[in-house]
Amino acid sequence: MAQVDSNSDSFAWADGNPLLPGVTPLMGAIDWANALFFDPCRKWPTKVAAERRLLAIEQISNVYVPRFDDVEAAIRLHLMLINSLVQRDPRLQSNKEWAFHAFAALDKTIDDIPDPPYEQMRAQGAILQGPSQSGKTAFRQRFTAQFVQRIDRGRNEECGWAELKQLVWLCAEMPADGSRSTLCESIAREMDKVLCTNYATQLAKLKSVDTKLVHIVHWLGLHRCSMLFIEESQDGDLNTPVIGKIFRKFFLRLLNSGTPVVLMGNPLAFDDLMADSQDLNRFTEGGDWKFFPEISWLTDRWTKDIIPHLWGFTVFGPNSDSHIEDLPKVIWCLTGGLPAYVRRLRRETLLCTLLAGKERVDSEALIEAVHSSPMVGVRPIISAYVRRDIEALSKFKDQPVAAFAERWAALSAEERVEFFPDVQDFSLSSIYPNAIAGSGADQARKRSASASKLGRKVVDINRKIAPL
Repeated sequence: MAQVDSNSDSFAWADGNPLLPGVTPLMGAIDWANALFFDPCRKWPTKVAAERRLLAIEQISNVYVPRFDDVEAAIRLHLMLINSLVQRDPRLQSNKEWAFHAFAALDKTIDDIPDPPYEQMRAQGAILQGPSQSGKTAFRQRFTAQFVQRIDRGRNEECGWAELKQLVWLCAEMPADGSRSTLCESIAREMDKVLCTNYATQLAKLKSVDTKLVHIVHWLGLHRCSMLFIEESQDGDLNTPVIGKIFRKFFLRLLNSGTPVVLMGNPLAFDDLMADSQDLNRFTEGGDWKFFPEISWLTDRWTKDIIPHLWGFTVFGPNSDSHIEDLPKVIWCLTGGLPAYVRRLRRETLLCTLLAGKERVDSEALIEAVHSSPMVGVRPIISAYVRRDIEALSKFKDQPVAAFAERWAALSAEERVEFFPDVQDFSLSSIYPNAIAGSGADQARKRSASASKLGRKVVDINRKIAPL
């Protein structure tokens, strides 16, 4: 076994780690910002052919514009990933011995898995938390897109393997039934997809839940998994008094065995974890990253990132949008500040423009889009976000009301808006009191007849929205 002779040799020693070739090397902030950003429009011709536009519109779901926090989170997670491979260098005798002893514990309980050979081997945990549609999964997808998921290593006698299917990262779903056994099955199935193994079949033959957990820890360690994402951690999974603690015990054992764990989910799922200082320390070493709707139309992110890139997505060529005054405020009020709903509204607006046979996006198309079925379905939650209405938000059982209340309490007067108090439900009429009523063909005729008038009202939106 090679030895580290001095501190000056330590970096050269790490560079020779046989687990590192093929893994994306560490990157700085600018490189990560460029890597996370994705806009398919940049690869298209100046104007998309008419017969391809319907399919092209759907590509808006892939647009991703990173926040500063996203870049920082990516740097931290990347460091966690690389560090886990450095600490588990297979050339070190202590790591070889630990793998052997872990294998010997397969028929025992999770408490019987040996501790790592030295303290530094313990991996870090991280949390990505936010309400539904806040961007957690989109960030994870852009992050993992920068890495290969599997690397096949050839025979290496020094490291003790005839071949190695190295698992760079894995994402598994937290079970809705709160079952540890189901979680094990979820992880095993995902490993089988990537590694072409039969771990799910092997797992099904095991009767004891503890034995299943031990096998998962061993298999992830065997394939040197350098990051495990657990998605989506909903209330009832991590937050139940008994099951939650047992889940955390399993995840802590994974950290102790050298596998970094990133828990993703609703803030409500982490209340119990946040109340335990020891667990909090372990699971936030890599960061506690929060994803929430953009709090105001006045932020730089909204005006310089979301509006130009998400609302700017088009299939009609450059400068194909008619001018709408106060556009950042208009779009924020129609989407509640959620990029996911900006994508949805923009998609519907482009579809309305395309189906009308037009080549320019105008206020009429925007108004048609606001009335479209996909947007009508999310009006109640958008209304709660825009109005900063705690009572309305409380009607949604999965919304972290306390977290929103804290964020909204810090707003300046300029960032607060209030819709007309006589309007109970958010719809177009909450911004434009004279908006269309009726249904069916009659409604369609009225929309067409009043489109120009409503378009002018979009321009005058400041008159309908007053600061508190």
